[in-house]
Parts: sequence; structure tokens; C-alpha cells
Amino acid sequence: MESPEINDPVVLRDDELEYRSRVEDLAPGLLTVARPLGLPAEHRYEPGVALQVSWSSPRGIAVLPTRLVETRIERGVALWLLEVAGDGWVEQRRRFVRVPVVGPVTLVGRGDEPVEAVTVHLVDVSEGALRCTAAPGEAADALVEEVEVTARFRLGESDFVVPARILYRRPAAKPPENAELVVLFDEPVAAADALRKEIFAQQLRNRRARSD
Repeated sequence: MESPEINDPVVLRDDELEYRSRVEDLAPGLLTVARPLGLPAEHRYEPGVALQVSWSSPRGIAVLPTRLVETRIERGVALWLLEVAGDGWVEQRRRFVRVPVVGPVTLVGRGDEPVEAVTVHLVDVSEGALRCTAAPGEAADALVEEVEVTARFRLGESDFVVPARILYRRPAAKPPENAELVVLFDEPVAAADALRKEIFAQQLRNRRARSD
């Protein structure tokens, strides 16, 4: 399993936001990072919250799913202890802006993949991938890593039908019986311009909603 080194700069991301931090210590299955830079003092994360840790590696942008175990202060430095929550991966492409979005997405197997159409729930979407959760069921259980699918979803005023594959699957944070999936779009994405436009519009909607 690939992991960052002590003092490496990292990015921590939850379902909505991302913050910069650095690695303070390492242990088997555990990372200690500094409390994220730019995080408002009144903003608190509870133990158990899911966080993705990403950093630059020689092979690309490495990503590791983790969960917050505890927060503490040592020698005046606020620290977060993170537990590795699954296998990491490396993104071989530039990082795209991801925006939280709620809505259904239909995944159906392509070619010889024996995957019936199943409706799952969007968590966020970017120009290169989407993240979603799936409830237990025979069709959803067939959505395993490397399965090729077609993703059908609506974002804003546009409908998208995108060839893709399941990049990874792990238990969702809430409820844990559900599965969290990252669905990686095949490149080039035919509707990239329209998707980029709708992602930007969704960012504006999310910002307005937070300010209300």
C-alpha cells in the first residue's frame, strides 16, 4: 500500500470541502496529520468521519481513504489521527474539481459485463469521475472494481450518458451496509464541455446554498 512520508504536504477531503495539511507521524494503518490549514476554528469533525488523503507521488496523485480516530494537541500543535479505511489508488490524470451533488445515477454493464441496470445515489461528480453510494442488492453487488459500465445521470439542465468503469468499491461511512463507489469516466469524455459547464453551475448553486 502506498503511503505519504513524514512532512509530506497532503490534501484532506470530506464530502464537500478540501483542506491542506502535512503528515506528522506514521504507524501501520495510521497517519497523524496536522489540523488542516484554513479550517475555521469553530469547525469540528467528529471521530468516524470519512476523509480522503491525497498527495503527489512519482506515479501521479495518490489517494488513500481514511477515517478520523481522534484529535489532540501535542506541544502546541493540533493533530488528527487517521485510520486507513481501505486500499488506496493513484490517479493517472490531472485532478478535477469535484462538486457535491444529490441525485440518481443509473449504472449498467457494457459489453460482456453481466451487470443489470441499477440506480445508485450521487455523492459528487467531476469532469473525470463520479462518486456514489449503492444499497445492498443482487444487481448492486455486481458493481465491483474494474467492471465496465455506462453511467446515466442528470446534472443541472443536462443529461449525460458516459462510458466508465468502477475504480474502487468500499463500505460507505453511513450506513456501512451500503457501498461507496468511484466510477471513472473513459477518456476522452465526449460531453466534456457540457459537463464542465454544469459542474461550474453546480458549484455556484452550492455556494449560494451555504450562504443562505
